[in-house]
Amino acid sequence: PEDLVNDFEESVFAVLPRLPELKQRLYGEGAAWAGMSGSGSTIAGSFADAAARDRAMRAFADVRAVACETT
Repeated sequence: PEDLVNDFEESVFAVLPRLPELKQRLYGEGAAWAGMSGSGSTIAGSFADAAARDRAMRAFADVRAVACETT
């Protein structure tokens, strides 16, 4: 969603180029939304359902990834 924006992304991404790469990878794996939390502790992605989330998780074996579900 366009209304979920983190104003810190631009400045943090300029210093830590791996973070925007991770964000784009989430979109490439089917995330409906992806973004940085807070001041950069986490890059999160939102998926349509648990199956899509779990498929994407397999593509992130090279980083610490945690699957979560909102309630």
